Amino acid sequence: MDGALVASSSSSTTKPARRWTYDVFLSFRGEDTRNSFVDHLYAALDQAGIYTFKDDKELLRGKSITPELVKAIQESMVAVIIFSKNYANSSWCLDELAKIIECRNLLGQRVLPVFYDVDPSDVRKLKRSFLEAFQQHEVNLIHEMEKVERWREALVTASGLSGWDVPRTASGLVLLAPLIRYVRLSEAECIKQIVSNILKHTMSCPTEILIGIESRVRHVKSLLGKRPDDFCIIGIWGMGGIGKTTIARAVYRQISCEFEGSCFLEDVRENGCDKRGLKSLQEKFLSEILMQEQFKVKDCDDGMCQIRRRMSRKKVLVVLDDVDNIKQLQFLAGSHEWFGLGSRVMITTRDEHVLCYTQEKYVPELLTETEAMKLFSRYAFKADVPPKEYEKLSGVVVSQTGHLPLALKILGSHFCGRNLDFWQSGLKVLAKIPHKEINEILKLSFDGLNKFEQKIFLYIACFFKGKKRHNITRVLDSFDLEPVSGITVLIEKSLLTTSNGSLHMHDLIQEMGRCIVRECKPNNMLWCPNEIKEVMTTIDRLKTVEAIVETQDDEFCYSAIGFKIMKKLTLLQVGGRFTSSEPMHLPEQLKWLRWIFYPYKYLTITTDMSKLVGLEMMYSWVDELQIEKKVILRNLKFMNLSHSHSIKSFPDVSTVPNLERLNLSHCRMLEKIHQSVLFHEKIIHLDLSFCDGLKSFPDFINMKSLQSLHLNSCSHLPFFPDVTGEMGRLLVLNMNDCDKITKLPWSFRLFTGLTILSMKIKTRSRSCAYGKLGGPLIKVCQLSSSLRIMNFRNDELFQSDIPTNMHNVWPFLEELDLSGSTFTCLPASIFRFSSLKYLNLSDCTSLIEIPELSSVIQVLRADHCLSLKKIEDFSVKYKWLFKISLYDCPGLLMDHESQSHIASFLKQSLVQTCAAVMHRLSITVPGSRIPDWFTNQRLGNSITIKLPQSHITKMTGLVLCCHFLPPSNASVTFLKIKFKLSDGKDFTGRVAARAAKKGDVVWTGYLSIDILGNV
Repeated sequence: MDGALVASSSSSTTKPARRWTYDVFLSFRGEDTRNSFVDHLYAALDQAGIYTFKDDKELLRGKSITPELVKAIQESMVAVIIFSKNYANSSWCLDELAKIIECRNLLGQRVLPVFYDVDPSDVRKLKRSFLEAFQQHEVNLIHEMEKVERWREALVTASGLSGWDVPRTASGLVLLAPLIRYVRLSEAECIKQIVSNILKHTMSCPTEILIGIESRVRHVKSLLGKRPDDFCIIGIWGMGGIGKTTIARAVYRQISCEFEGSCFLEDVRENGCDKRGLKSLQEKFLSEILMQEQFKVKDCDDGMCQIRRRMSRKKVLVVLDDVDNIKQLQFLAGSHEWFGLGSRVMITTRDEHVLCYTQEKYVPELLTETEAMKLFSRYAFKADVPPKEYEKLSGVVVSQTGHLPLALKILGSHFCGRNLDFWQSGLKVLAKIPHKEINEILKLSFDGLNKFEQKIFLYIACFFKGKKRHNITRVLDSFDLEPVSGITVLIEKSLLTTSNGSLHMHDLIQEMGRCIVRECKPNNMLWCPNEIKEVMTTIDRLKTVEAIVETQDDEFCYSAIGFKIMKKLTLLQVGGRFTSSEPMHLPEQLKWLRWIFYPYKYLTITTDMSKLVGLEMMYSWVDELQIEKKVILRNLKFMNLSHSHSIKSFPDVSTVPNLERLNLSHCRMLEKIHQSVLFHEKIIHLDLSFCDGLKSFPDFINMKSLQSLHLNSCSHLPFFPDVTGEMGRLLVLNMNDCDKITKLPWSFRLFTGLTILSMKIKTRSRSCAYGKLGGPLIKVCQLSSSLRIMNFRNDELFQSDIPTNMHNVWPFLEELDLSGSTFTCLPASIFRFSSLKYLNLSDCTSLIEIPELSSVIQVLRADHCLSLKKIEDFSVKYKWLFKISLYDCPGLLMDHESQSHIASFLKQSLVQTCAAVMHRLSITVPGSRIPDWFTNQRLGNSITIKLPQSHITKMTGLVLCCHFLPPSNASVTFLKIKFKLSDGKDFTGRVAARAAKKGDVVWTGYLSIDILGNV
């Protein structure tokens, strides 16, 4: 079962609300109703998840109720009293009744009377059997008349409350009404209405809520309500302990009364997915929905037939909690045809793959800082906030839990009632050893992995959390672990998450994985510096080590010969400047070597390194890299020697036939590379950026697998090599700041697949020759119609350089940077670009007018266009446009029509067009005045806006406006925007503003409620 978001007071004071042990206390006369109405009512309450106290003991008439029973009455939120013909005959029942009325008066307990086969007026006015019973009590208790009178008052009070009249009829049916009107109903329907009434009270009780549950329940209910008349199945997916079960149970309790039958099947995982376990689940499933004890099926196939036959015409609500195998789902809810129209199935799981047949999926968020502290305080202090002397320590605990509800609950209970010394000592222990109970729950997901997936998980937990997914995949692939499918499975099972191409995991999940490794004897994966140092001095330990990843930059003492002893070492990632002067010996099994600041001047790749797949030696002190003669490195695919400032040449790589990626960027002393590099058949990525010492370059290039080539800032590179073969796979070519290149070869046209081209040439002759082509660089680019991104920043293009039929030359163009050019206007046909989303015209100081643009344009930059006087009306056509930057364009201030266009766009597009579609907007224009239609304005760098709750639910977004003057001595100014919400959430963003040469700047921004909701 999943960890819960738990009960808490809605009051803002630190005193918690009353904690009820039971939802309902049943008071009844056993001989009248135990084996009929009461049993049915109790079963229905239990099925609805209502925790009910029912005393099943046979008790002697006239004996006083026990202290245990008194306690149960006091700790029940609702008391249901079932008045029957012989109820008043029992002094036990009357004692219960008096205590219930007392708790109603003192504790606010809710009391609901049910009149079963008796007239309510007989109870209220003490007639018939009730009169006879009290006459007998007055005789038997002649010396305890005060007690009899208390019973009488309690009876009159209870019978005057709103409740239900359930008279029995000859046909076996009952009639039910809230005292005012009577409706002929079956007993089952009567009980359903009673349960519904209790559910509404227990779930809407203002003194008790579930922390953080309301918005989550609302979200799930909205998913369930999308298809009101059809079958709907949704999944709640997330890591263990995040509150999936709690959310599902809260939804179940709120809506189960709307269905003909309901079932909350807990801990499905524990029953497994073998035939015996599945059969047991099917029997429990049918028993709960049909309200039949011990429903039996012959086997799993019979169970599926029974579910389909008995559910197909019923509107039912089913929750399958903690499903970990799709087989369980197939045998319990295999098809929408099994259930009647309007039925709902909710599945909670840690494994996303289980949800492949669901229509909707909900992923719960972790608690906010405020919610987490409140939840922890409820368990640790029985209050909503910690005492002052425990505030800092509580903050440390909450931070360690990562706001995971399960961990907050367990650690809150762990520290409850402890003194400060225990807290301080306990926190030190938790920093080293995770809490056992938390670990065991989280480890369930790990136990369900195969051995390859487990190994991948442990590598990421120990070494690679937060690293780029593609880099991790390369390393793990070298270990034959099939990381592509393995990482996908880990994400599906909620052990990993992805963000911006990186892999992440919750801190507690990471600690669980590291704990598993530590418990292995001997530990063969090392990441702790102290442990690495210890192992380096123990020969027996060295023989078992498989991986070492040390990331600290402190000087690290080691025995170089020790690496030779590590026969099983496959991964070595070390950093820092090493102190040993001993010769280096690398183990033969090593597959991946990452050695930052490698301290030696020479690196010779020998036969001992034949199994090496990845070699990363950034910031090394290597002068010369050598590959031993006759050594064939068939496994080596990745080489990265970037930022190795001493290396002067790069050797022959013909003996590395499967090399795929070579990075020599920022090797500023590199003067030449071997011609084998530019004729390699397998290299797909070559980066020589910022090799500004590179002077000698092969005359020809023929790399048929090459996809990206980076030559940025190779300022002394004399020419671009002639292309001698088909290179249609090249997609990306960056040649910014290649100042010495004055010509491109005619064979440049063989780059037929080029999609991204960036050329920023600081100085070049206007009479550059390009073989048979002639003309400026942009003319050469016309040969590649597949270009999607072009960057000619600071190329100083003239009007004649721009083809008038641009949309035909580059029909797929999405991004175009012409900043720093000297043309006066763009071709009128630019609006014909069907895919152009980004256009940068900044620093085009001669540009006078921006014509009509592509209808799909999203970003327009035209800063420092000093001659710009006219712009297109943005308010009508450009519904995707969300970012405009026009500062330091003084001519626009003089043109009233352009100013009108900007103002019109601001007011109309904010809500009607781009704001509604793109959810955000950023406009920077010259000026010093905030528009009058901003109703909340103030001087200074902050503003507070208070909104009623009713306004928040109707908000579509937030519009901000700011006037500022960027510092003249800064090339770029960042406008920092910080939102701090009342629930403790905060969000910081920034807007980049290049320094204005003249005048002030007004920035206007919009964030939709969707973006703010994810803060």
